[in-house]
Amino acid sequence: MHRRRSRISGLSPASPHYSAAAVGAENISGSGRETESGLDPGGGGGGKCGGAVAGRGVVSERGEPMKSSRTGLGLGPGLGGGKALDRDGRPWSSDRRIERRILPPRNVWPTEYGGTKHGAQDNSLLCAELSLRPPVSNRGENAAEMSVPSAPPRTVICVGDVHGYIAKLQSLWSNLQAALPADAFATALVIFLGDYNDRGPDTRGVIDFLLALPERHPAQRHVFLCGNHDLAFAAFVGALPPPPDGSPFSATWDEYIHNEEHEGWYRGPGYEGMHLQGRRWGGVIKERWNPKKGLPYKGSIYDAQPTFESYGVAHGSPDLAKAVPEEHKRFLHDLVWIHEEENVPIDRDEGQIICNLIAVHAGLERTMDLNEQLRVLKIRDTRVPKIQMLSGRQDVWNTPKDLTGKQTIVVSGHHGKLHIDGLRFIIDEGGGYADKPIAAIIFPSKTLIRSTDAEGIASQS
Repeated sequence: MHRRRSRISGLSPASPHYSAAAVGAENISGSGRETESGLDPGGGGGGKCGGAVAGRGVVSERGEPMKSSRTGLGLGPGLGGGKALDRDGRPWSSDRRIERRILPPRNVWPTEYGGTKHGAQDNSLLCAELSLRPPVSNRGENAAEMSVPSAPPRTVICVGDVHGYIAKLQSLWSNLQAALPADAFATALVIFLGDYNDRGPDTRGVIDFLLALPERHPAQRHVFLCGNHDLAFAAFVGALPPPPDGSPFSATWDEYIHNEEHEGWYRGPGYEGMHLQGRRWGGVIKERWNPKKGLPYKGSIYDAQPTFESYGVAHGSPDLAKAVPEEHKRFLHDLVWIHEEENVPIDRDEGQIICNLIAVHAGLERTMDLNEQLRVLKIRDTRVPKIQMLSGRQDVWNTPKDLTGKQTIVVSGHHGKLHIDGLRFIIDEGGGYADKPIAAIIFPSKTLIRSTDAEGIASQS
């Protein structure tokens, strides 16, 4: 392991918080291959990785400094920290005002994305831009034309895969708290993107940490997404929601039965009523070396052995179901497969826009019918043997065709990479590796925050 320094702005990629734009020219290429710098998040390109360096202001998507306050654009009183500046860098004055200008939608928005979880909203509200306008002279104009600035939307934090690394999670949480104004952190929406277990040494400690967050930070909102590793863990300990049609979990085996011997599926007590992914998770894979990671497997194809051991039992033991506390089982059972959020601000070169946000562990399939994907995710359809939106790779990498041109952020973890391309965000720098940090992204600024070691360095091999 060694430190590397970015050639952009003199920032080290090992810094606990850095801009995607600042490292983009060096580390975020569009090839999906290893670069000379040692990290290629794959796709995106530096030109599309906007961000902000915490404590150093906002940079544009081209990596150029923007005239900004701490939270993004200097939009006047109540919308930024520090000295308020307008879009042209001039000090805010009382004869200037903010107008919320509603833009017409480009396309008809699917009902599933509008309004609250139970109803649709007016399409015209899906894309709004905050813009500064010169003062309107008072010559009989309708007073209703004068808009009143609304309270800024809450900060949104998306946390990548944790994979049992409790020390990294604690470090990341501290760095997030240090990077944000106290009120923004205290009231943030925090979306954990899934994969809390396996590979790292302390899955039990990670889940305890997550369960304590609502009491420690009562004004925050916390969303815990289900990852493919979490689903498999839940399946093994009997915490997976049952199939909606009442069918047995054994019905999920047939499509992949040809892999049973090679992957060493679990055949111990209780396997007859277990979902496919639980059997794969608790089994013992015959091949000991993982060629994709360049590391040995840890017990099963899911690297589940450290999770068993964190609860004090041997890998593959049916006693795990007894060793896992009931509150942990409830946590696994209640994990959501998708989260949708309205009115999420994001900083762009042209200004701050308001978008919808969809968070799902791996992503949405580009060619599969969007409505069918949403159905599977929302009802948590455990009849499906392998949920591509939680476990797919290239097929879920890009934004689905049905969302092309829509003002919709799609954010995921899972892929072991950082990838930022327009409104598509993949935030999983750690990938379950011991020597890589856990990353999180903050909206609206697109600031990336990383865990650090005891010396304050986020190391990479």
